[in-house]
Amino acid sequence: MYMYQEEQLARDVYIKLGEYWNARVFQNISKAEQQHMDAVKSLLDKYDIKVEVNEQGVFQDKEFQDLYDELIKKGMKNITEAYKVGRDIEILDIKDLDKRLQDATLDMKLVFENLKKGSEQHLRAFNRQL
Repeated sequence: MYMYQEEQLARDVYIKLGEYWNARVFQNISKAEQQHMDAVKSLLDKYDIKVEVNEQGVFQDKEFQDLYDELIKKGMKNITEAYKVGRDIEILDIKDLDKRLQDATLDMKLVFENLKKGSEQHLRAFNRQL
């Protein structure tokens, strides 16, 4: 469930910053983050874990809500800060995926390893922008 929320965080931040800055990198990666959410949701469904789908930018977990609000505020300062927000989200995502891969079941490992590859690509894209 944590990884689902983290993928939602990335998607929602990228949608908001993509609209604000009209920057293609955010628009493209937000679509990939939706695919990441769908992949994690398939695991949640398999293990019969209910997921509450919230509207964009709304999180049940206060930690994620606070982080979202902070990242949006930072990313709206200027386009460079927005790209740094993207970079920081992907670094966090990779770190959290590495942590969860240690104790993951085989099916979780498959999904998490694919998500990690995607996050590494996203990180490279934001670093290119910077």
